Amino acid sequence: MTTKPKAPSVGDIKDDKVEEAPASDEQSTASKADMRLLFVYGTLKRGHRLSSWLSGQSFVGLAEVSDATLIDLGPYPAMIAPVPDHKVRGEVYLVDNSRYAALTNMEVAAGYTEVVVSAKILSGTSVEGIEGNSIGAYAYAYPVLALNAQWTNVADKPTEYIGAVTSAD
Repeated sequence: MTTKPKAPSVGDIKDDKVEEAPASDEQSTASKADMRLLFVYGTLKRGHRLSSWLSGQSFVGLAEVSDATLIDLGPYPAMIAPVPDHKVRGEVYLVDNSRYAALTNMEVAAGYTEVVVSAKILSGTSVEGIEGNSIGAYAYAYPVLALNAQWTNVADKPTEYIGAVTSAD
């Protein structure tokens, strides 16, 4: 049996602006019918400022989404698509519906749009037989029409998220 990677504690996070999730950190007891797959790529990833919002949710694995890239919005990145020949790396979680609703409210209030992506599971998965396969997952993307020329593609500007963007091979 593969052990699930342990997410760092809030004390392990170097960012002094850690924001706490509004709900309990207890392991979700929701049935699989009451859960959704969620692809995250920035501040919601393990070790980042909003990672506590995924406490108690099930880590599925490291993943990537093709034909998308990240832009730098200052304190956080935003995924945009379609951007041919680019990939965004992130993490996939199995999230209960109540936590998903709280996350969606937060992300929509910040200007993001709820989307469905095809995420290829790369490694670290706790689900047998899924590694190397693509799955449908929800994600939060930035509306392309809202882009402003002052924002730069993180592939052109080093940030803490630069490792999340790779050119497609």
